[in-house]
Amino acid sequence: MAKKITFSLEFDAQKLAAIRTFAAEKGVDLEAEFGAFLEKRYKQIVPKNVRQYIDGLNGNTTDFEPKPEAKCTKKPAESDTESRPETEANITKNEAPVEPVSDNYW
Repeated sequence: MAKKITFSLEFDAQKLAAIRTFAAEKGVDLEAEFGAFLEKRYKQIVPKNVRQYIDGLNGNTTDFEPKPEAKCTKKPAESDTESRPETEANITKNEAPVEPVSDNYW
């Protein structure tokens, strides 16, 4: 179980007395309300991987989702011009073979 702490904050005394009075009348547990508020803000502010780490330290692994291992699924692309020599078999219909230019052209 996680270690619990008590903390204090400053708040207007008359407002605190009023909220305690009316919360009691309505059956509202202020401590539970504050705890739920802090838990909600914790989940909104703290990154998931940090929350999972803290949960692991506290022995709570129910929310732990292991990260899938990265796998390379992309096959390397083969370049037609580099991977095979130019032959009549791999020349398209509309493409004529290029004749080499002679040094004695002029």
